This record gives sequence, structure tokens and C-alpha cells, in this order.
Amino acid sequence: MGLVKNKIATSLLGFSGGLPFLFTLSIFQVVLVDRGLSIESIGILGLVQLPYSLKFLWAWVFDRYVLFKTNRKNEWLYLVQVLIILNFLYLGTDPSTIQLILGFFTLGFLSANQDILIDLFRIETSSDKEIGLHSSLYVLSYRLALILVGSIGFILIDQYSFSFMVRVFSCLMVVGLVGTFLTGPITTTQKREYINYKQIFNLSFATVLLFLVTFKLGDTFADKLNILYFMDLGYTKTDLGVLKAITSWATIIGGIFSGAALKIIPLRRAFYIFGVLQLLSTAGYILLAYLPYTYWSLGAIWSFEKLTAGMGGVVLISFMSIKSKELGFTSFYFTLFTSVVAFTLTTLSAASGVLVEALSWQGFLIVCCIISLPGLFLVGRVVTDSENYDKN
Repeated sequence: MGLVKNKIATSLLGFSGGLPFLFTLSIFQVVLVDRGLSIESIGILGLVQLPYSLKFLWAWVFDRYVLFKTNRKNEWLYLVQVLIILNFLYLGTDPSTIQLILGFFTLGFLSANQDILIDLFRIETSSDKEIGLHSSLYVLSYRLALILVGSIGFILIDQYSFSFMVRVFSCLMVVGLVGTFLTGPITTTQKREYINYKQIFNLSFATVLLFLVTFKLGDTFADKLNILYFMDLGYTKTDLGVLKAITSWATIIGGIFSGAALKIIPLRRAFYIFGVLQLLSTAGYILLAYLPYTYWSLGAIWSFEKLTAGMGGVVLISFMSIKSKELGFTSFYFTLFTSVVAFTLTTLSAASGVLVEALSWQGFLIVCCIISLPGLFLVGRVVTDSENYDKN
């Protein structure tokens, strides 16, 4: 019964984690446009999402300190979630533009902290064998929250007002409080009072980081400009809009499938299987140029790419979760891993346009396949059965 309750809690908390994220991204921009701010100003204020990238700097606080000497996770989660609800209610009072911007910055900081705490719960209450399923449940409910905010949220703003929409979503944050209530006590994996930085500044840790980045590198490069590639092949914006709505669900299906598969497949073997499938899906983009212009051609290849992206994403999150627990300070190491991967992939993929101009689309996609190989090679060096799979 406890395992079932943890899975329900993971799903509810994932939904709670996804709700504020889109507010600090697209909702923030729309509201500022309505307030008359320039595009230049709004671009700079995109720094509201900076806490998501820098959260590893203070994540250790949740590993190190408790509030009332009882269950640190519940205490911190309740506090952060209540503050998010209060922040939503404040934004709904129609404050001045400066106060509104400060409110969104506060929301970004609180939301980043909620993500840290939800990951802490998900990792420390899951066995190595269950962590893949927990990760997929979290990702699924997180994405559902994004879909809800990105669709119903904009409709509510347009038909009613931003203030009304914010009040509605502040009520939905109660889902997170229920998830926190359902979480059971956790046994910390913290092995020492302070972080041992010798674990970070060594070749072994650098190899882990290199693996985390390279495993999704080719897939990320290919996905960066795929819309422009499809348009260059003759597909219209309407074609892409319809197919994107359909194929987006393939990512969710891939995540669910990989989460279930990790209950029976050792993580290292899963990396090889899903990594090869990722490589084949990138190669499918090359094949698309030689197929007839039809919905079926693009739909099948795009869906396959989304499916394998979901598989690869969950298996990567599972490994980062297990490795973080093994190293001791779960929150610190997991946020460090995710921040390094996100920053590096975003930075490197910025060069994708330059490569297309220099090599053509076909040459660029061949490079994407080639740069997928180092990640597969490093699986055997970084992921070992003894550290990632509970055979019992």
C-alpha cells in the first residue's frame, strides 16, 4: 500500500511542479506585453527562469537542514507550496508592473525550490528498481500540467482576465499539498555533514558529466531545428501544427514505456537499447528527405523521434537520480547534474544553425548521428549493474 501511495504522491507532486513553470515562461511574457512593455525589456526579464539553472547552488540546504527536527521533506514542501499559493493570490490582486515583475521572480525562485524538494522525495523513496517508473510518472504529470497551463491558461486570460486565471491555478496547487500529505517518511542518504568536493573535482566525476551530456547530444541537435527542416522539405505550418499536437503524445508514451521497462531491464542495458533507438530516430530524419510528401511519412518519423526522446529522457533521469543518492547529498548532486546537462546542451546546440549552413541538412543530420556515438561508448564505463539495479 505504501508503494502505491508513493506513486500517487509522485504523480500529484509532478503536476504541482509543472503548474508554476509555464507561468515564468510564456504567461509572464503575455502579461508584460499586455502591460505595454517592449520586446527588448521582456527578453531581459526572461531571467525570471534563472533560478531553475542555478538551483544547485543552494539545493544542499535541503540535504543539510531541517525545520522542526521531524520530517524535513514534508516541512520544506508544505512551506514552499503554501508560499507559491500565496504568491499566486498576490499576482491576482492586479499589482503594479514593478510589483508584478517581482512577483514573477519570486514565483520562479519558489518553483525551483519546489522542484528540488519533489526530486528529493522521488529519489529517496524509490528503490533503484522502482526509480524509473517514479521518474516516468513524474514526467507525465509534469507535462500534463504544462499542457493545462498552456491551453486553458491562455483561454482564461483571453476570455476573463489574468487575475481570474491566477486564482484558478492557485486552487489547483492544492493538488501539490495533497501529494505532500501522502508522502511517507524518507531515510536520508546523506553520509556526512558537509559535501565532499573531492567527489566532484576528479576524472571519474568528469566522465559521468561527459556521459550525461553526450548521451542526448545528437538527439538535442537534431531536434533544435527540426521545424525548419520540415518546412524546407515543403511541409506547411498547418501540417506541422496538426502533426505536432499528435506526435507530442509519443514523448509521454515513450516515458511511460521506459519507466515500466526499467522494472525488468537493468539500467545499463536500457541505456544501450534506448540509445540505439535514439540514434535510429535521428537517422530517420535523413530518410525523410527521400520519402514522399505525406502526413504519414512525417508523422511516423516524427512520432518515432518523440517516442525515443521520451525513453532516453526517463532513463537519463533515472541514472542521475540513482547516482545522486549514491553520492550522498541527493538534492545537491541531482540539481548539479540537471543544471550542467541543460546548460551544456543549450549552449552547444546553439551552433546547430552554423552547421546546417556549412554542411546542408543531410550533412548536419549525419553529424548528429555521429555525435550520438560517444554517449553509447561511455555507457559501459559509467553505468554498472552494481550501482544501478536492485536484482533482489
